Amino acid sequence: MHSPFHTIPAALRAPALTLSGALAVLWMLPPGAAAQCGWKPVGSGGVDDTVFAMAAFDYGAGQALYVGGNFETAGGVAVNHIGRWDGWGWAPLGDGLSDPVYALLAFDDGTGPMLYAGGAFDLSGRGTGYIVRWDGTGWRSMPRRNGDVLALAALDDGAGPALYAGGAFTGSQQNDFSTLHIARLMGASWSPLGAGMDDWVTALAAFDDGSGAALYAGGKFRRSGGVRSEHIAKWDGSNWSDLGGGMDQAVSALAVFDDGGGPALFAGGSFGTAGGVSAKGIAKWDGSGWSPVGGGVDRGVVYALQVFDDGTGPALYVGGSFEQAGGESIRGIARWDGKGWSALAGGVHGAAHALGAFDHGPGATLYAGGAFRNPGFDIARWSCAVCYAEFDRNGMLDVRDFLAFLNAWTADEPPADWNGDGQVDAQDVLGFLNDWGAGC
Repeated sequence: MHSPFHTIPAALRAPALTLSGALAVLWMLPPGAAAQCGWKPVGSGGVDDTVFAMAAFDYGAGQALYVGGNFETAGGVAVNHIGRWDGWGWAPLGDGLSDPVYALLAFDDGTGPMLYAGGAFDLSGRGTGYIVRWDGTGWRSMPRRNGDVLALAALDDGAGPALYAGGAFTGSQQNDFSTLHIARLMGASWSPLGAGMDDWVTALAAFDDGSGAALYAGGKFRRSGGVRSEHIAKWDGSNWSDLGGGMDQAVSALAVFDDGGGPALFAGGSFGTAGGVSAKGIAKWDGSGWSPVGGGVDRGVVYALQVFDDGTGPALYVGGSFEQAGGESIRGIARWDGKGWSALAGGVHGAAHALGAFDHGPGATLYAGGAFRNPGFDIARWSCAVCYAEFDRNGMLDVRDFLAFLNAWTADEPPADWNGDGQVDAQDVLGFLNDWGAGC
């Protein structure tokens, strides 16, 4: 524990900091100034290894962001590959999981909402592996796969909501090879989707192109259900079909977004062409054909897609290992608004493998996770919707926010670690004052 007013620089140690001086500084701020955009840390020190998946979920205790990957600690807390971030701190989910988590999905099969996790793990002694579900108090086992689960999606094709899983598996632990790389959960067992795929499925999404809701799968495969379908295919509930000739290389991410021409399916990956059309790393399917997305991305791979509204309107956020988007220098994460590409500050120095959106009270925030050290340690958050210094979350930036921060700082509380370096010290006071002085 530090001594509150002895580690602050001399210029800030005067009693006026919490009284007239603070009030004088604050009352000079321009109320209602433009919101500040930028990256911020997620807890103290982020996570200690790669993030692969994110999902917002509320099992009754309030919504939180659930994060999965290859990490073992988050904010210094032992979490073992999956952790819960509530906007202020990290918490484990039981004892965590034994190996990396690659996919997360909030889904209600009729017995109540649960968080489903897919990956490379086993639940020791419970006879389950590669996919499990969290009910808010503990892990529940599921019918076992015999290989990594890499993608999860939910779809109601008219027979009720169902969970779909894709991955590197070829069947169940009991050597049932009828579910090649993709399966549908039916009660207590998995059912095949036709003859499955001939290689890994790494992305799944539900989309209605006007002919009804269907499941779309992307990955390394080149055939689905015996039909040639280069790296992407559509399941209509009975049969697989090709999508306009597919891609020349693997698909890693799928998302539905309306960029002005109506809802469309966006695909990201390592490909250079889609349907024979040049589409570097990202392409758009409107139900009848493929089209490029603003010149695409270059020098890398797209791993994640997320629709998010930063307060200026919905946009598609794209994460990966690329260095350019639309011919401009944009690293690792980019924003597509239907008209052009834009950067998010300096981007990420490394690879963004996962994107997610979460609102813990002050407004929706975009989260990026992956393998990077700047900004943050493998996870960071971006928002233009709220003031960072609006500390007491009452919707107004005023002197009460400064006093609330000072109280948290004095008590060594985690939210006062403003710069996310794991220490509550004078640098946090200076950082908070900078954000506070910038206004909203």
